[in-house]
Amino acid sequence: MVLSQIAVSLDWQLLAIVLPFVMVILVIVLGEILFRKRRRIRSPETPQKQQDVQIAPVQTRAEEKPVSQTPAEMSDEGLLKKLQTEIEQASKLYSSGQLSKEEFYATVHRVENELQEIRTRAPPSEPPKTRRCVHCQEEIQLEAVYCDRCGRYVGASEP
Repeated sequence: MVLSQIAVSLDWQLLAIVLPFVMVILVIVLGEILFRKRRRIRSPETPQKQQDVQIAPVQTRAEEKPVSQTPAEMSDEGLLKKLQTEIEQASKLYSSGQLSKEEFYATVHRVENELQEIRTRAPPSEPPKTRRCVHCQEEIQLEAVYCDRCGRYVGASEP
């Protein structure tokens, strides 16, 4: 009789150990089934409801309309906004398939060149007066050796 009681207690102990693993496996299997079904719904084969977005086509240099101001006459802020909208339009056209990869990269390259021109015209920036602690990311003095906030060693600043 003692032996049968030990066997029953071992069965419950074994069940208590195995049951959580079985539940985890069951949850994983159900999750895979649900996510696979969801992936099939979102696959490119099924038509998705698309919003009607009117996007002006991106023009190449040869097709550009004459502008009243040249880029040199435009303010840097106005030129940056123009370049930003141009990149956004090109991105939308590329993602919708209306713009080829080569045309998209040509547009991006042209915008990068214009940004480089703006950077060269900008006055040189003054050297920073503070730096960030490598441990807590707090602003500290450039010549500080220890952080004021966390008190940890940050080392000497680079010249």
